[in-house]
Amino acid sequence: MLAEIRTDMVVQQKSDDQLHAEREAECEAEINEYVRRINVATIDRDDATSEIANLRSEIGRLNADIRNKQAQLSILDTRDVELRAARERDAADFENRQRQSVEVIGALELIIEKLSNIPAHEGNAEAALAELSRIGGNNPILALVQVASTFSQESLDKVIGKMEELRNSLEAAIEDDKVNEQAALGEYQVLLSEIESTRKKIQQGLADSESQLRQSESALAIQEKKLEDSVNELKAAFEGKVAKEGQCEEWRVKYESDKGKRSQEISVVQAVENIIATKLDTMKDYLKERADADQE
Repeated sequence: MLAEIRTDMVVQQKSDDQLHAEREAECEAEINEYVRRINVATIDRDDATSEIANLRSEIGRLNADIRNKQAQLSILDTRDVELRAARERDAADFENRQRQSVEVIGALELIIEKLSNIPAHEGNAEAALAELSRIGGNNPILALVQVASTFSQESLDKVIGKMEELRNSLEAAIEDDKVNEQAALGEYQVLLSEIESTRKKIQQGLADSESQLRQSESALAIQEKKLEDSVNELKAAFEGKVAKEGQCEEWRVKYESDKGKRSQEISVVQAVENIIATKLDTMKDYLKERADADQE
């Protein structure tokens, strides 16, 4: 019976040894997996943190670039409006100058015609001019003709010559003004073209920056989610590792305690077996001696 008890204990210890080995393998595998998860989560967390910083810096730069390009477009729009308004004013001024110059030339031609058809007389030029000033408010051309009729032929020719020079000068000025107007119109069109070309470039750059901003904001959201997930994973893996290490330590303590107790129990059984064996041998010798004595 004691032998069976001792055998059962040995079998139980072997079973515990097998379970302990399995649990040790399980602990090593699971703890290694937790360590792997902690390492991966740490790398992901650090990468996400670094990438978030870069993306936020890039988003700040893109927002500043977008504001700058929008300001440039606003300036171009203002410049475009001002340029068009200035061109309208310049065109209106040109038309007014042309009309007025033509009217003045027409008046000069009429005066020249009138002066050329009147007889000249010797007279006081200063008095004639004074008379012209006095009566000119009613009909300047008629007054000029009336006064000029008192001029000498030489004075009249000089007046007519000055009038013709003035007319010719105005005609030349009209042509020069037309040339200048065409040049100004050409410059205006060039400026409009440059403004439009610049606007298209800035609008394209603005569209590119806005597209990059949307991409960066999307990437930022992904990295922020990655950071959140990695932090949660790091916490879960760390807590899981601590819990598993605690469980494994409890298993080891119980295994060593059970092993120690069972070893003591086996020793006790072996001691009892030895005592009983010794007693049986002594009893056998005693019985043999009694048997021998009875036979004598």
